[in-house]
Amino acid sequence: IGIVCIHIHSYFQFFNAGEKSVITWTLLFSNLSRFSVPVFIFGSALYISKKSNYWASKFYSIILPYTIASVFGYLIKYSNYSASEFFIKLIIGDIFAPYYFVPLLLQFYLLYALLSTLLINDGVLKNILYVSIFLNIVSNLNLLNFILPEWYRSISIFNYIGFFALGLNIRNPNRKNFPSQLFFKLILSILTFILILLIVFFSYNGLDLKNHHFIYPII
Repeated sequence: IGIVCIHIHSYFQFFNAGEKSVITWTLLFSNLSRFSVPVFIFGSALYISKKSNYWASKFYSIILPYTIASVFGYLIKYSNYSASEFFIKLIIGDIFAPYYFVPLLLQFYLLYALLSTLLINDGVLKNILYVSIFLNIVSNLNLLNFILPEWYRSISIFNYIGFFALGLNIRNPNRKNFPSQLFFKLILSILTFILILLIVFFSYNGLDLKNHHFIYPII
């Protein structure tokens, strides 16, 4: 629902740019929904597991339907067909704007498959979390753009790697609980209230938040 709200705003922004009151409302719903993609990444880490059919399940549930949809999308959207162009657009999720999410998610599945043996260790998991949060924030500030090719930036795992690492740590059975759940709930309630006020202010002033801004989705 959140992702739908984001793209509803994109639609109105493109076709009804002159209707400021409508754009303000759709932008508000869009900004309130920017937690959506991070939640997908976080949830993927929370429930991921290395089973014997790991890649087979990914192929039939994600890669195959994504490829079929991309073929139809490419044939409908473009007039001059090229196999190499289609392959590149397929790899970077560029046939339709929301499709970037699939190659982004597949990178995390590949990363987990490569590192799954290391992720059993609680100390390694914590270190990965600290490094990932740092990289995520640096990426938010566009400080990695000078080393990343322009075509890769929209599907960069650095934009969301902190959320993936957080999911891996939270599901860890060796994780210690917070000292006071009530204290953290109180703090988060206050932060959430302040955050909503800021989002209303930003939306009224035409500021469009991004999916990978780190602090907002965490709260």
